[in-house]
Amino acid sequence: MEPQDIKPEITDPLVKKAVSLPDEKILFVGEVFNTDFEPHKGTFEWHNCDKCGEAVFAIGLRIVNGKYLCMPCSGYE
Repeated sequence: MEPQDIKPEITDPLVKKAVSLPDEKILFVGEVFNTDFEPHKGTFEWHNCDKCGEAVFAIGLRIVNGKYLCMPCSGYE
């Protein structure tokens, strides 16, 4: 199910609750500190669907007869 397909009667109470919480319930403000960060290899490989042209991340692609296809164009269900 796509997020936009979730009925408002389900999402609206959750959004209202989230925006009504006091800052101290959802935020933690602490001292600033330095840390070592080593970026990992990205997983943002993408291709355009050879049929409809939509940009799709590799995880959502299917290769059919050597062509990159998004799931709807590939017929995958």
